[in-house]
Amino acid sequence: MDQVNELTQIIDADLSFLRKELAKTKTPVKQEELVIKTAFKKTASLRRLEAKKYHPDCAYEIGDLVHREYDEPLTISAKGTEHFKGSVVLTVINKFTLPGFNCEMLEVDYTSGGIFRKHVDYMKKTRTQVLIPSNCDGKALPPEILQKDDDPRLNELPMTDKDLKKLEKNLKLALLKSDKFFNWNDSWQLEANRIPITNKEIKKIEKLFEQTPLSTATTDLISQLFDIDKNNELFAIHCFSLNFALEKNFKKKFVYVSPEEWGKWFSKETLDSFLANLPITKGKVKVPNLDDTKHEPLSPAPEMPLKVYLTWREILSGCIKIPKNMNRHFSQSREYIFTDTDGGQTYVVYYYPSSNIFYGLHEFYEKNTVPQGASLTIEKKTLTSCHFCLKKSKKKLEVPHLTYDPVKDEINDTKEEVFTFSLPNKIIFLERETLTTLLTLYSQRKNVDLKDLLILIFKYFGLEGEALTIHYQRAFHLVDFIKRTTIEDVENVLLGSPEFTQSEKSKGLFFYQIEEEPLEELGVEDLIEKPVDPKIAAMVEEIEGEVLPEIGTVGEVAIPEVPKIIEVIEPKKPAPVKPPPVKPARPPRRKKDVDIISPEEKASVEPPKKEKTPKKKKDRIKEEQERAPRRRRGEKRFIEERIELEESEHEALIARKAEEVEPELEPIILPEKPKKDELKEKAKKEELEEYVSETPASSLFADKLKSALGKTPAKAPDKGKKTRKRRKQT
Repeated sequence: MDQVNELTQIIDADLSFLRKELAKTKTPVKQEELVIKTAFKKTASLRRLEAKKYHPDCAYEIGDLVHREYDEPLTISAKGTEHFKGSVVLTVINKFTLPGFNCEMLEVDYTSGGIFRKHVDYMKKTRTQVLIPSNCDGKALPPEILQKDDDPRLNELPMTDKDLKKLEKNLKLALLKSDKFFNWNDSWQLEANRIPITNKEIKKIEKLFEQTPLSTATTDLISQLFDIDKNNELFAIHCFSLNFALEKNFKKKFVYVSPEEWGKWFSKETLDSFLANLPITKGKVKVPNLDDTKHEPLSPAPEMPLKVYLTWREILSGCIKIPKNMNRHFSQSREYIFTDTDGGQTYVVYYYPSSNIFYGLHEFYEKNTVPQGASLTIEKKTLTSCHFCLKKSKKKLEVPHLTYDPVKDEINDTKEEVFTFSLPNKIIFLERETLTTLLTLYSQRKNVDLKDLLILIFKYFGLEGEALTIHYQRAFHLVDFIKRTTIEDVENVLLGSPEFTQSEKSKGLFFYQIEEEPLEELGVEDLIEKPVDPKIAAMVEEIEGEVLPEIGTVGEVAIPEVPKIIEVIEPKKPAPVKPPPVKPARPPRRKKDVDIISPEEKASVEPPKKEKTPKKKKDRIKEEQERAPRRRRGEKRFIEERIELEESEHEALIARKAEEVEPELEPIILPEKPKKDELKEKAKKEELEEYVSETPASSLFADKLKSALGKTPAKAPDKGKKTRKRRKQT
């Protein structure tokens, strides 16, 4: 481990070695090349030792360097192997004898890099020895010495990748601290070889940028300032020195915009002026303080090719704003060539990494009349070039035409319609009615934060239902129209505010529940104190003055001037079921001096029997039993008698009142209901009077007939067995 640390550390001897190497040429040297030279220099002592060729019949000792060739797959991880073909120099670290195989086994180690070093590191990790056989059958032959030209250590990496990275980091820090070197863009050269750049050359460059609002390559600047041909040996050191001077001493005046060849430079003042007074750079809405709770982002992780939906601020600015996560893909350059894949036209576009904005597409937007919500796809091809395309439809679409007022920071509607083939997203696109409402909300954006604006947007444009709902991307475009914001801020506020809840079914859909105002704010007390209509008040007094009798009691009821006959509608009784016809029986024998009553006349004399109601189905009876509990026996009859009594009392009261109020009018007399016992006796008397034709001559027979037709008929005397037989025969 100590040996590895010594190999990765930079000392004065290493810097002296690099000064000698750079003094040999005035061409700038890449940092990677300096690291490899330093690594070979630090491991040179290891390569001076002689290496012996490997043969299984030869004998080796601990500490020997053995050269062996491989052409086989090597295990470099738990699940991976890689084929290795080449030669390596191994160090013998241990040796032991295997009597059963009649040979010696050599445990070896490897200090250089490459695939074989990965194999050795994995074997150490799994605590597995790397062994090779030697001295087979006890031959103990002397090994041959490896020639220097065949030594693989001259060409293979002297260290592992991990050690090389440590060495590179330490070397860069040591070179920056030293005043003997200067660098630009990972290239180094001696300070003594740097070409000085005076103020005279800087003023010439400033005048050049004032005349041309475009970037200029370093090679063109050197040709104009120093009049040196590109094929000159000193041309590279001049370009290198100019770039170093512009970046270190004149960073506030010039901007490095392209890394191709020796790079391109542009005036910083001119580049910054491009974004001045644009809607995409105006004051940003304030983000409220939210909880530190981290939420899963709504938007998927951006990938290449990048797809964006344009806002009105982007279109009116001629810009494209990309997510912050994509800055790592485009921060290597400030100037790009955008090529339209449909038309093939190219546009010079400048990238601003601090705000993640591409600028320079005014001409493209005007030519294609791009509307808000249009889908634009960007694909990076090279370090400084990109391809982009706009999603289009086959038919022309009618979209509104808007302008921007930079003084008021307001987007104005010209009330004109333009036609385009660009196809905007249906959810994100803002219709004419929505834009008209948005223009009226500019007065409400003062002294509010992003959460307040989102609540305002939900109240005006949320879909009604259980709660107001809007998709978060549409909410972003609505808020950005009123006040500049970003999609990341809108996501954070929607996820971190308790006023908004995310839909479980539809991802990206948010709800806002309107809070109900308390009763005090609605002014309920004021409504109670308002005067009431006199007609309604009179009706209320009349209703309140009346006292209705309780159920089951009899009170005095006021009779109107004109008596009204109250008709009592009795419930319909079920139709009686006629019994089946019965065959007439043989008439009994007629006794002397006795009128025999026929069976038909006898049936009419007898009291009518109660008609039987039809039996209900069992299922219906079960349902009724389940609905209500079974009544007790006699309860129904008691209720009916009570109702009859109350009705009779009520009818009598009405008749009495009618006589007192209007004596001139004939009283309305309702027939009283006779009692059941009286009806039965009366019916029996009528039957006797109707069916008895003659009065019996003998009082004996008359008494018997009366007793037979009475309530308790007398029993006939038993005349013996003969009379019984006669009756059976008859």
